[in-house]
Amino acid sequence: MKKLFFLSIVIILIISIQSCATVILSQERTKVVKVEGKTKNELYIRANTWMVETFNNAESVIQFSDKESGIVTGKYVMATIVAGSKIRHNVHSIIKIQVKDGSTKITITPESYVNDANWLIGAVSYPLEKMNADVEALMNNFSKSIIETESDDW
Repeated sequence: MKKLFFLSIVIILIISIQSCATVILSQERTKVVKVEGKTKNELYIRANTWMVETFNNAESVIQFSDKESGIVTGKYVMATIVAGSKIRHNVHSIIKIQVKDGSTKITITPESYVNDANWLIGAVSYPLEKMNADVEALMNNFSKSIIETESDDW
């Protein structure tokens, strides 16, 4: 009986420790991509196209778009944390792209979030390292997309 009681206490402690929520704070990241010989208008179209193609989740939306000032801003779903059988919440980042003749700048600002997933009940977490890797992948994907020329053959 003592062993069963002790084992129950240990299991409860492990679950309690694992279910503690961690507030994740991340830094804004910026990258400038030079694209020589391209006009502001051409780069704006490429940036807008990249956002439309990248924002493939219905909850990822372009919030502001101004061709004249060369700015496109959107809210992007980085991941969905599954904290329990019925508890889910999204991790968002604000992505802002600015363009001018020959250059673009992408700024990704991840919003703070609570990483409250409990792996003991099969929940899915989103650690800071994974979020940083995803932000870096987004920036690299943008850089590649903005530099590549489109084929006129279609």
